[in-house]
Amino acid sequence: MARESKKVLRKTTDFMAIKGKVASIMNTENSYYVSSMNSVKRRHLLDMDKYSTYGLSSAGSKIGFPPQFIERYGEKHPEGAKKILTDLYGDTIAKMTDEKNTRGAKKLFVRDFYDKHYALLTDRYAVFDDNEIVDFLQQNEYLMNAEEFWYSISPERFHVRFISKNKLYVDGDPSPLSMCVFVDNSMCGMSAFRIRFGIYRWACTNGMISGLKEFEIVREMHKGKKEYVEIVAKALEDVPKYEQMLLNMVKKASTTEASIYNLDNEKAKVYLQKKLSVGREAADKILTSFKLYGGKSKWDLTNAITDYAHNVNLDDRINLEAKALMVA
Repeated sequence: MARESKKVLRKTTDFMAIKGKVASIMNTENSYYVSSMNSVKRRHLLDMDKYSTYGLSSAGSKIGFPPQFIERYGEKHPEGAKKILTDLYGDTIAKMTDEKNTRGAKKLFVRDFYDKHYALLTDRYAVFDDNEIVDFLQQNEYLMNAEEFWYSISPERFHVRFISKNKLYVDGDPSPLSMCVFVDNSMCGMSAFRIRFGIYRWACTNGMISGLKEFEIVREMHKGKKEYVEIVAKALEDVPKYEQMLLNMVKKASTTEASIYNLDNEKAKVYLQKKLSVGREAADKILTSFKLYGGKSKWDLTNAITDYAHNVNLDDRINLEAKALMVA
């Protein structure tokens, strides 16, 4: 089954659409532990064709082979790549799972979705899956009262934005703003479970994630058992306070000169390239957009950066949205 594009953020006003997407993924889930050399399941790990792209990267980080090389080499030499993979896995998995290993035998935790290996983890990984997340998010009244939900969900990443109905306004900006709650998770070890606050601009659907630590209210690694319902409920108790803090932050940004305001075009582009880790073409587009937004304030530049972020993959988009205000 083809994976959903990582560039796509879908919009809905019905949280059940998100729950349905998660359910469809979980219906394909088949995870298991591998703990012996003779395991039939272990032999399945030696088949390169059974891996998703991220699955290869995940395996590479745990097993110690270069996944990008295997993937590229396998396009022209599938049998040779398969032999390399088999030899590496056969040796490494044997060492990792051998009970005579002086460091102690390990179990490998394999996460399969759509009949593909999406992650190869260790037995230290604590399962906290997206179906559990949607169940307890659904119990939170504030989140369920959102006017819109934006989401991108795959086995590797759960990313949902809850856009508040409450409209906020800043002098000089004709577009209403709303508090946005960003929720992230990964069933494949790509990221921790996180909840962050930010701002959503209705006119252009720009999302700005506050990069300040006080606005990352939850960050839980997939280790050990935790009471996630209570964690989320407690984190969202002070939403009005955070909403006012964010509005004050935006108001200050709208009356503060941007970091590049007094720089010539060339120096401004170099600054953006360095601070945002983007190429020259991207920096040029952001600079052009900055001028269209007004070309003066930190809020103008924040919107230019988050506007450009619409055009990149989701991981890079989130990264730019988190950096935007600080870089501006």
